[in-house]
Amino acid sequence: MNEHTIQEGNRIIAEFWGYKLQPADTGWRYFFRGYVEHYYIENCNHPVYKNRTHRTLLKNMRFDIDWSWLMPVVEMIERMGYSLDNSATVRFNPLDNYDTSKIEYVCDISDNKKELVVDSFFSYPEKETKILATWFAVVQFIKWHNNKTK
Repeated sequence: MNEHTIQEGNRIIAEFWGYKLQPADTGWRYFFRGYVEHYYIENCNHPVYKNRTHRTLLKNMRFDIDWSWLMPVVEMIERMGYSLDNSATVRFNPLDNYDTSKIEYVCDISDNKKELVVDSFFSYPEKETKILATWFAVVQFIKWHNNKTK
């Protein structure tokens, strides 16, 4: 997954969670405030930034690599009546001398009738991917949810 895809997914999650885009200040406003384009959320329910305004750049959002960023969004989805199911499967291949580094992660999101809404699948041996599978499922869920509620 490339950096652009990750930042776009993080933007989708941030806006779903309530972050708003603050465009960069220009002219005299930049001289006084100095804001570059960034996202902010007021009364944030993130454990670290609780009940404060949090400002961050898109490139500094960590939904794809930090459970403390992603889990509040997962909990928000669960409060909407959906459930997430994570699983991991180790694939043994006799031709690879039973190398256990090939782990496949799956994250499914279902509605309260147990009907599958989103399914994500990752198989990357070079890094831990349970969070990526969850992150990808959350991004796909938000896209699905936004299209459904239009």
